[in-house]
Amino acid sequence: MSVLTGTQLSGNVSSLGADDDSYYVLSTTNAGAQWAASFRGLPSNIASLTVTYKGHATANCTQNVNLWNWYYSAWVSISNTPAGTSDSTLVIPAPGLLSDYVFLGEARASLQCFRTDSGGFDVHSNLLKLTYTP
Repeated sequence: MSVLTGTQLSGNVSSLGADDDSYYVLSTTNAGAQWAASFRGLPSNIASLTVTYKGHATANCTQNVNLWNWYYSAWVSISNTPAGTSDSTLVIPAPGLLSDYVFLGEARASLQCFRTDSGGFDVHSNLLKLTYTP
């Protein structure tokens, strides 16, 4: 688990393991926050890959759920939605060539939230789950 933009306020990777009102909280003062998590032990060949995310922000923002594309060495947005101040759950199937998202049994996902003004806010993440079928 790593913070890419912002400051961790509370929680840890175990906060994201279940839908249990235990939150990983990231704060920002400059209109953008992003964190990333790694999932290990995946098979090389998968038939489907789905990301489930549940969380909210303390101010309205645009929320991207991303997967790391190992082929292009870049984050790929798989969902771009508004985030509000109440929890919402997203269930997102990964698009494209699934083998691009898994390398040596590892996949990476990130949550990014940003605003067009310069206001600060906190991102409260309750669940991040990766499911696949071999």
